[in-house]
Amino acid sequence: MKPTKKLKLIFFTLFTLFTGSMAFSQAVGQPEPTRDLEMQVGREVARWEDELSLRAKQAALMERKYIEFALKREEVLKTDIPQETKIKQLVALKLQETRDMRDILTGPQYERYLELLEAEADE
Repeated sequence: MKPTKKLKLIFFTLFTLFTGSMAFSQAVGQPEPTRDLEMQVGREVARWEDELSLRAKQAALMERKYIEFALKREEVLKTDIPQETKIKQLVALKLQETRDMRDILTGPQYERYLELLEAEADE
């Protein structure tokens, strides 16, 4: 990836994290995901099911992973730390989430997943 594309991907990721955090706001401080969070994640996973032809087990694993990271993002967002530190932590979480998808998706699915993320970042 070119440096410009990496920057676009980072900015898109940050934009997604901050706008998506509004949908996940009810999950703050709760050990279990809320119904709203589960519905939001369900819609996101359904999108990936269509795009990547996921098997049922893959979709279930992806859903659990998205919920896990959504709760972690909320934890970061509610901390009283400098904004720059929050951004770094959120970017690190998104990168880890993306890497974790390698364990769920097949090689071709993972490549397509990265292509779609990059295409979204370019929009």
